[in-house]
Amino acid sequence: VGAAAVELGKAKLELLQAKFMGGLKVAAGGVELGEVYKKQGRYADALPLFQAALAVHEEASDVGSPLPQMAADHNNIAACLKNMGHRRFEEAEMHYKHALRIREHHLGPGHADVATAKHNLATLMQTMHRFKEAMVLATSALEIRKVQMGAEHATTVVTQGLVDHLKKDLLRESLGG
Repeated sequence: VGAAAVELGKAKLELLQAKFMGGLKVAAGGVELGEVYKKQGRYADALPLFQAALAVHEEASDVGSPLPQMAADHNNIAACLKNMGHRRFEEAEMHYKHALRIREHHLGPGHADVATAKHNLATLMQTMHRFKEAMVLATSALEIRKVQMGAEHATTVVTQGLVDHLKKDLLRESLGG
């Protein structure tokens, strides 16, 4: 993802802003550009675009009933914060938890997207050395993925790898190292 993608995203966002003066279409354009920045590792540039999209979606949602898109907004914000470093981990945790709650609310507890939300939160917990919490989330995500996608599916294998790594982390932690 190169400079041309950024310029195209910026141009599209400017056109949407001029035509629609805010709202859901502008939020979608901001998310697209934010995704380009995120792929480039430009998390500080992506973050305000994802935050703006969340604000638009919050305004458009009914009180107490978040829009499904808000789960993606929270996930994108959390991913940026996680990748920006340890000083932002607690904020990232809050957003990953919001994404999980919204997905569970809209999709049910056994949906593949709920497994993804649990997996994402588990990786953050692992990064924060909160291995027991990470293991609970990762194990739950693995069970969902096995049922929804099968044991051989690529995302199931990735989550199995996370669970295996967490077992080693927990063993190392129990041995004092």
